[in-house]
Amino acid sequence: MNTEAGEIQGNLHTWGIEEVQDYKVPWGNYAVEDTDGLIPIVGTDVYDVYNGYTAKLIKEYPDQLPTRLDQIPLPVVEEIEADPKLASFTYQCQRCYVGIRGREKRGDYCSMDCSACHIPYGNE
Repeated sequence: MNTEAGEIQGNLHTWGIEEVQDYKVPWGNYAVEDTDGLIPIVGTDVYDVYNGYTAKLIKEYPDQLPTRLDQIPLPVVEEIEADPKLASFTYQCQRCYVGIRGREKRGDYCSMDCSACHIPYGNE
């Protein structure tokens, strides 16, 4: 979640960025490598990486659970002018919602951290 790889992939997919089509997740907010692989530190036997739910997900969507991410490209203005879909690379929710307090104005209230995206909230 901290890398926003899923959010980045979803946004870039809607803009037609080829590298993320077919469930590929190549980028995050920063480069990271999972040196111990896809073996979860915690979880039940149901989520077992070898036999359970996670194993089935890895088999069905191998590119969606990468062990390595590159930092998202940061195109310059001239590149965006030449190919406007590259503007999609400037999307980053984290700078506004995940690491800081959300705006708390009527009609524009948002929480922070995980709840910024994953918990419904009201205008009050």
